[in-house]
Amino acid sequence: MKLRYTQPALADLDAILEHIAINSPQGAERVYARIQAVIDLVHSHPNIGVRTDDPSIRRINTSPYRT
Repeated sequence: MKLRYTQPALADLDAILEHIAINSPQGAERVYARIQAVIDLVHSHPNIGVRTDDPSIRRINTSPYRT
C-alpha cells in the first residue's frame, strides 16, 4: 500500500492541527493520534474504506472526527 499526500492536503492538516492546538493542545494531539491510527490501519488493511469513482482511491473517515 502506498499512500500519497498532496501538498494542499498536508497544508490543510497542519492548519487544522494548529487551529485546534490554540484552544486545546491535548485535543490537537488526540486528533493527530487518531489520524495516525487510521493511516496505520490503511497500511495493514489496504482494501478498507469506501470505494470511490477512481478504483485506485478509497475513502475512510477518522471517526469520531469527521464532517
